[in-house]
Amino acid sequence: MNGVNNKTLGSLRNCERVVVINFCDEFKCHKLIDMGLVPGVVISFLGVSPLGGTVEICLRGHYLSIRKSVAEQIFVESADSVSNSDLNEKIS
Repeated sequence: MNGVNNKTLGSLRNCERVVVINFCDEFKCHKLIDMGLVPGVVISFLGVSPLGGTVEICLRGHYLSIRKSVAEQIFVESADSVSNSDLNEKIS
């Protein structure tokens, strides 16, 4: 990651829509990619569990709960602030 964007999936508030930009360099994310969590996908952040251990997201119509520590490794940007041309540049 180039340091331009430091907002992570784990730092969001309820009902925020974001676009996945990248993953932390040393983060191994094969299972997330298999589930469709890839750069460029739009996610709706639904909330944090009562004890704070997991976050719930909606991804392409499917609901996923992932560990907060994993969510902290996923860099995102507001879906409203990203145009298609900007998105292609950021994820390449």
